[in-house]
Amino acid sequence: MTAGAIGSAGERYDEVPYPGQAIAHTSPDAMATKGTLFGMSPAPAETCRVLELGCAAGSNLVAMAVPLPDARFIGIDASQRQIEMGRALVRELGIGNVELTAGDILDLSADLGEFDYIVCHGVYSWVPAAVQERILEIFARHLAPQGIAYLSYNTYPGCHLRAMAREMMQFHVRAIPDPAERTEQARALIELLKRFAHGRSGPYEKILEDLSEHMGQVPDYYVFHEYLEEHNAPVYFSELVATAAAHGLQYLAPANFITWEHNLPSELDGVFQQFSDRIVREQYLDFLSNRMFRRTLFCRAGVPIAQAPRLDAVERLLAIGRARPVRPDPDVLSNGEEEFRSPSDDRLSTNRPLAKATFTVLAELMPRPISIGSLWRIVSERLNGGTDAAAGPAELARILLRGHLANLVKLRVSAPPLVFSPGSFPVASPLARLQAARNERVVNLRHEKNDLDDLDRFVLPLLDGTRDQAAITEAVVTEVARGGLGIEDAAGARLEDPQKVRDVAADAVNHSLERLAAACLLTA
Repeated sequence: MTAGAIGSAGERYDEVPYPGQAIAHTSPDAMATKGTLFGMSPAPAETCRVLELGCAAGSNLVAMAVPLPDARFIGIDASQRQIEMGRALVRELGIGNVELTAGDILDLSADLGEFDYIVCHGVYSWVPAAVQERILEIFARHLAPQGIAYLSYNTYPGCHLRAMAREMMQFHVRAIPDPAERTEQARALIELLKRFAHGRSGPYEKILEDLSEHMGQVPDYYVFHEYLEEHNAPVYFSELVATAAAHGLQYLAPANFITWEHNLPSELDGVFQQFSDRIVREQYLDFLSNRMFRRTLFCRAGVPIAQAPRLDAVERLLAIGRARPVRPDPDVLSNGEEEFRSPSDDRLSTNRPLAKATFTVLAELMPRPISIGSLWRIVSERLNGGTDAAAGPAELARILLRGHLANLVKLRVSAPPLVFSPGSFPVASPLARLQAARNERVVNLRHEKNDLDDLDRFVLPLLDGTRDQAAITEAVVTEVARGGLGIEDAAGARLEDPQKVRDVAADAVNHSLERLAAACLLTA
């Protein structure tokens, strides 16, 4: 859960804040892209209005707002402490398009007007039934005619096992008032149960081992709010869709496509082809995967939507590569097979020249976006008159959609104001500069989180447009001399000699700037 709930829960989030984060699937452009793929005409991100219910300290909204100065962002959260933290961040960045309010969702004003996008992440399953109803009412009342709402929530069947653990932990800490001690004891209980079950056959041992591993990977604030809060009510996907329909809403699409769902084994695919109702199909996918958590997009019930992504919509979007060919020099003209892999290890093997040329060109352009028409011109030239050269943009769109569903291609309605070459006086996103200086996870201008190495984290805050590469290099040399940063030679050995550091620093800074540009952190 990521946001303060209602009433006394707001006090609990004051006491144990839940650090906010950028959620890529909630960005206006990401939601607009999904809406476009399914036949809607969503508002352009550049001038949209966004409401976030349960915004915590506003981290998600602020990351959206920085590259979209002409859009408007409003957040509400029950935790006064987190709202004040968010307001301080807004003031420090000097942005004027974000408004954060401490308040109860139940008391949300009816005169807020319409919103093109409404986000409610990490709230629905963790609040009372009356608040859940109110969230859906807000969606129905405040969505623009072509508006899109994002809702995340815990789901059955996967959460049945988590519920068992949650009930045991809550019993164990029932008499402990201190949040830190409650969390510590909840962890201790699971470890005790795991040790006792070790070596005994049966599913209980496996359940406890998996839970122990999970608990070891999440921070204390997650344990406290996920397992020890009063409310945690998972739902079946099909039931939630029915509840939303009663409020005048309809299921639009998943906020994120899951690769395996579009690549079922043949014996399963035949079974799933029998489900003409996509709600039923989605519910069976939850059964199949024992799903615990969902991110779902809704729109108004009267809006005509497609039941699957439309190929003609793809032709109106921008494509961004995510995968590179495994072989450094792929043969795009023959019928030999080539494999492409993304940083998240999503894979696609194909022997079709058009597909090979498409993924190869996108890899060469990364991370630059390109229109489908421009991409087709480059790809058709690359095919050099081969059999696929006459396939046309429609077939290219089919390949791109397949790649998008496989997480190998990003499709987007628009592109933020990025630059992919550092220039004489490089400028980075002000939010990213601040996050790097604070040693926080950095969010780029595409609303994606980035992990930086020590050099990049030092360089990034310096990129305010007042320093050229020589000045940045001098700052790096000074930092190395005082022991705050290390520089290595080509063999990976740490350099100590000042002259050698200076000789290497300029090249290191140049590579750092190239990495930051490729990470979509630099702007005009």
